[in-house]
Amino acid sequence: GVEPGQEPLAVFQRIAARQARDRSVQVIDPLTPGRTAGQPTTGYQDIRRVALARLAAPGVPSIQVDWRRHGVKLAQVSLTFGADDLGGVSASDEAPEGRRRAPLEELRRNIEAAGFTPRERDGRFARLP
Repeated sequence: GVEPGQEPLAVFQRIAARQARDRSVQVIDPLTPGRTAGQPTTGYQDIRRVALARLAAPGVPSIQVDWRRHGVKLAQVSLTFGADDLGGVSASDEAPEGRRRAPLEELRRNIEAAGFTPRERDGRFARLP
């Protein structure tokens, strides 16, 4: 993600320039770990960053929002503002620590409710059948 204190537009423009040069960037995670200058970010700030990443770096294939870090609702809304990948999704609903915060089916339901079709991918961002 973009670290606190960094100007997001400048970061996204540098990423876009690198992508135009060598096509080495697969994904941008535009959101900070949750704080900007010591203050929690707002949903509005988060969504603006998602949209800005999509607009400033159109050559990058994926804009990702980690649903576990930012919540399933922000992840859902981010899909309508340019995100196309929900990060932090386990391959199964069960984990050694117990059930996840939101099961895979809930993520699918939220993606569909936002008007999109959920699709699975591998760690290299190749779509799975």
